Amino acid sequence: MNIYKRTLALLLSLLLCLAFPAAAMAHEVPDLSQTGSISVAMVYDGETVSGGSLMLYRVGNVSEDDGNYSFSLAGDFTDSGVSLADISHAALAGELAEYASARHIEGAAEPISEDGRMTADGLTPGLYLVTQENAADGFEPISPFLVSVPMYDGG
Repeated sequence: MNIYKRTLALLLSLLLCLAFPAAAMAHEVPDLSQTGSISVAMVYDGETVSGGSLMLYRVGNVSEDDGNYSFSLAGDFTDSGVSLADISHAALAGELAEYASARHIEGAAEPISEDGRMTADGLTPGLYLVTQENAADGFEPISPFLVSVPMYDGG
Protein backbone atom coordinates (compact mmCIF):
# COMPACT_ATOMS: atom_id res chain seq x y z
CA MET A 1 0.00 0.00 0.00
CA ASN A 2 1.43 3.34 -0.92
CA ILE A 3 1.81 6.30 1.42
CA TYR A 4 -1.31 8.10 0.10
CA LYS A 5 -3.59 5.14 0.75
CA ARG A 6 -2.17 4.70 4.26
CA THR A 7 -2.61 8.39 5.01
CA LEU A 8 -6.17 8.32 3.67
CA ALA A 9 -7.02 5.21 5.71
CA LEU A 10 -5.57 6.82 8.84
CA LEU A 11 -7.51 10.05 8.26
CA LEU A 12 -10.76 8.13 7.68
CA SER A 13 -10.20 6.14 10.87
CA LEU A 14 -9.54 9.32 12.80
CA LEU A 15 -12.67 10.97 11.39
CA LEU A 16 -14.78 7.95 12.33
CA CYS A 17 -13.44 8.06 15.88
CA LEU A 18 -14.27 11.74 16.15
CA ALA A 19 -17.73 11.27 14.63
CA PHE A 20 -18.67 8.51 17.06
CA PRO A 21 -17.12 9.35 20.42
CA ALA A 22 -17.13 6.59 22.97
CA ALA A 23 -19.69 7.14 25.68
CA ALA A 24 -18.15 6.87 29.10
CA MET A 25 -20.73 5.83 31.67
CA ALA A 26 -19.94 6.92 35.17
CA HIS A 27 -22.07 7.41 38.22
CA GLU A 28 -21.42 8.97 41.54
CA VAL A 29 -20.78 6.39 44.23
CA PRO A 30 -22.69 7.43 47.35
CA ASP A 31 -20.91 7.62 50.68
CA LEU A 32 -22.37 4.72 52.66
CA SER A 33 -21.04 6.19 55.92
CA GLN A 34 -23.61 9.03 55.67
CA THR A 35 -27.23 8.87 56.77
CA GLY A 36 -30.19 9.41 54.47
CA SER A 37 -33.92 9.96 54.51
CA ILE A 38 -37.15 8.57 53.10
CA SER A 39 -40.00 10.86 52.10
CA VAL A 40 -43.47 9.71 51.06
CA ALA A 41 -46.29 11.89 49.75
CA MET A 42 -49.78 10.47 50.24
CA VAL A 43 -51.98 11.56 47.33
CA TYR A 44 -55.33 10.24 46.13
CA ASP A 45 -57.10 11.55 43.03
CA GLY A 46 -54.80 14.58 42.98
CA GLU A 47 -55.51 15.51 46.61
CA THR A 48 -53.20 15.06 49.59
CA VAL A 49 -54.27 12.58 52.24
CA SER A 50 -53.32 13.42 55.81
CA GLY A 51 -53.58 11.28 58.89
CA GLY A 52 -52.51 7.80 59.73
CA SER A 53 -48.93 6.66 59.85
CA LEU A 54 -46.38 4.53 58.05
CA MET A 55 -44.14 1.91 59.62
CA LEU A 56 -40.48 1.62 58.62
CA TYR A 57 -38.41 -1.53 59.06
CA ARG A 58 -34.73 -1.79 58.14
CA VAL A 59 -34.69 -5.19 56.46
CA GLY A 60 -31.35 -5.17 54.67
CA ASN A 61 -27.77 -3.99 54.66
CA VAL A 62 -26.32 -2.47 51.51
CA SER A 63 -22.79 -3.08 50.30
CA GLU A 64 -20.93 -1.68 47.33
CA ASP A 65 -18.19 -3.34 45.30
CA ASP A 66 -16.73 -1.31 42.43
CA GLY A 67 -20.03 0.49 41.80
CA ASN A 68 -22.15 -2.65 42.09
CA TYR A 69 -24.64 -2.77 44.97
CA SER A 70 -26.06 -5.75 46.78
CA PHE A 71 -28.31 -6.24 49.76
CA SER A 72 -28.26 -8.78 52.57
CA LEU A 73 -30.87 -9.41 55.25
CA ALA A 74 -30.37 -7.50 58.49
CA GLY A 75 -31.56 -7.43 62.08
CA ASP A 76 -34.82 -9.22 62.86
CA PHE A 77 -35.14 -10.23 59.21
CA THR A 78 -31.90 -12.24 59.01
CA ASP A 79 -33.69 -15.55 59.57
CA SER A 80 -36.59 -14.83 57.20
CA GLY A 81 -35.01 -16.84 54.39
CA VAL A 82 -36.13 -14.21 51.89
CA SER A 83 -33.77 -13.48 48.99
CA LEU A 84 -32.82 -9.87 48.34
CA ALA A 85 -31.15 -10.71 45.02
CA ASP A 86 -33.95 -8.93 43.11
CA ILE A 87 -35.44 -6.18 45.25
CA SER A 88 -37.79 -5.18 42.41
CA HIS A 89 -39.67 -8.49 42.70
CA ALA A 90 -43.35 -7.59 43.19
CA ALA A 91 -44.08 -10.00 46.04
CA LEU A 92 -40.93 -9.34 48.08
CA ALA A 93 -42.30 -6.45 50.16
CA GLY A 94 -45.44 -8.45 50.94
CA GLU A 95 -43.39 -11.45 52.08
CA LEU A 96 -41.29 -9.28 54.37
CA ALA A 97 -44.39 -7.53 55.74
CA GLU A 98 -46.01 -10.90 56.53
CA TYR A 99 -42.81 -12.04 58.25
CA ALA A 100 -42.73 -8.86 60.37
CA SER A 101 -46.38 -9.23 61.32
CA ALA A 102 -46.14 -12.94 62.17
CA ARG A 103 -43.11 -12.34 64.42
CA HIS A 104 -44.42 -9.08 65.93
CA ILE A 105 -41.33 -7.20 64.79
CA GLU A 106 -41.52 -3.56 65.80
CA GLY A 107 -40.80 -0.91 63.24
CA ALA A 108 -40.52 2.85 63.54
CA ALA A 109 -43.94 4.51 63.30
CA GLU A 110 -43.80 7.73 61.29
CA PRO A 111 -46.92 9.98 61.26
CA ILE A 112 -48.35 11.39 58.05
CA SER A 113 -48.54 15.18 58.41
CA GLU A 114 -51.40 17.53 57.56
CA ASP A 115 -49.84 18.11 54.13
CA GLY A 116 -49.92 14.34 53.42
CA ARG A 117 -46.19 13.77 53.87
CA MET A 118 -44.06 11.45 55.91
CA THR A 119 -40.34 12.04 56.23
CA ALA A 120 -37.90 9.90 58.18
CA ASP A 121 -34.41 11.38 58.57
CA GLY A 122 -31.10 10.08 59.89
CA LEU A 123 -31.51 6.61 58.39
CA THR A 124 -28.58 4.23 58.13
CA PRO A 125 -27.97 3.12 54.52
CA GLY A 126 -29.83 -0.07 53.75
CA LEU A 127 -33.06 -1.52 52.46
CA TYR A 128 -36.28 -0.42 54.17
CA LEU A 129 -39.75 -1.94 54.21
CA VAL A 130 -42.59 0.58 54.41
CA THR A 131 -46.01 -0.62 55.57
CA GLN A 132 -49.20 1.01 56.77
CA GLU A 133 -51.39 -0.42 59.48
CA ASN A 134 -52.96 2.91 60.49
CA ALA A 135 -54.54 4.51 57.41
CA ALA A 136 -56.23 7.91 57.19
CA ASP A 137 -59.95 7.95 57.94
CA GLY A 138 -61.92 6.60 54.99
CA PHE A 139 -58.90 4.95 53.34
CA GLU A 140 -57.47 1.45 53.20
CA PRO A 141 -53.79 0.91 54.07
CA ILE A 142 -51.36 1.16 51.16
CA SER A 143 -49.54 -1.93 49.93
CA PRO A 144 -46.11 -2.53 51.46
CA PHE A 145 -43.12 -1.42 49.42
CA LEU A 146 -39.32 -1.39 49.59
CA VAL A 147 -37.01 1.59 49.30
CA SER A 148 -33.25 1.77 49.59
CA VAL A 149 -31.11 4.43 51.24
CA PRO A 150 -29.38 5.63 49.15
CA MET A 151 -31.78 5.26 46.23
CA TYR A 152 -30.96 2.26 44.04
CA ASP A 153 -32.47 1.86 40.58
CA GLY A 154 -31.20 -1.66 39.94
CA GLY A 155 -29.16 -0.58 36.92
